[in-house]
Amino acid sequence: MPELRPNLISTIGRDIDMFTSLAGRSAIVTGGSRGIGRGIADRLATAGVNVLVTGRHQDTLDACVAELASRPGAVSGLAADVTSPDDCARVVAMALERHGGLDIVCANAGIYPSGRLEDLTPEDIEEVMGVNVKGTFFIVQAALSALSAEGLGTGGGEGDGARGGGGGRHRTAGHKFAWRLSVAP
Repeated sequence: MPELRPNLISTIGRDIDMFTSLAGRSAIVTGGSRGIGRGIADRLATAGVNVLVTGRHQDTLDACVAELASRPGAVSGLAADVTSPDDCARVVAMALERHGGLDIVCANAGIYPSGRLEDLTPEDIEEVMGVNVKGTFFIVQAALSALSAEGLGTGGGEGDGARGGGGGRHRTAGHKFAWRLSVAP
């Protein structure tokens, strides 16, 4: 019977300490100025991650940045619209400029109209799809070269190494995509 080591995640040919520090890493959190995104930004910054939060409203971003200023990781904000590929490219460029690299992309931005489903117009549905689906693809597309430069963004499993694994198989899951990035040194 194999020895159980609860703090290790076993992958094919490699054990990774699941408690590897995130301190000093760089992250983008879209929709990070409030709600779940703000909570994610808080947890990352508390772990020492340098976080760039994005949202559509500068005043909300400023409040978020001020609230998280005491965390070990540096937190900054940038007003951007994930439905714009140009804005997504600007977000990635800013993260690279401020943090010197990019390790984590949390495509959290998402909306849902407050009306009843049967009352949604085609325009309402287009807006939801623009933010929730297109926005996720746009931010991840913009970040892929930066993530690849760090040896990240290649998915995981089926023999992929923790950093710089092979194959380029990008995995996504769930409504707000969970982009699987390793945290191994």
